Amino acid sequence: MLFLIPALVMFYGMSQKRTGNLPRNSSLADRYLCLLEYYKAGYVELRLAMLIAAGFVIGGYFGGLWAQQLPEVLLRRICALFLAILAAKLAFSK
Repeated sequence: MLFLIPALVMFYGMSQKRTGNLPRNSSLADRYLCLLEYYKAGYVELRLAMLIAAGFVIGGYFGGLWAQQLPEVLLRRICALFLAILAAKLAFSK
C-alpha cells in the first residue's frame, strides 16, 4: 500500500485526491482475511485493534475533509514528505 498511491499518481496520472480511497477499498477484503488468520493464531489484541480502528475512522473522516480543501500540489508534497521521512526512518533505524 505504501507504493500504490505514488505509483498511481506518477504512472497513471491520477490525482492525489482521487487515489485517497483506492487502497482502503481495494485491500479491505484481504485485510479481513489476514486479521482472521492472525486472530485464530492468537496474535490479535482486540482492545488495541479497536483503538486503532477508531483512530482510522476518525482520522480518515477528518483527513478526507481536510485533503479536499488542499491544493493538489500541496497534497502531493505532503505525501512525498511523509514518504521521505518514512524512508529515512527505515533506512537509519537499527
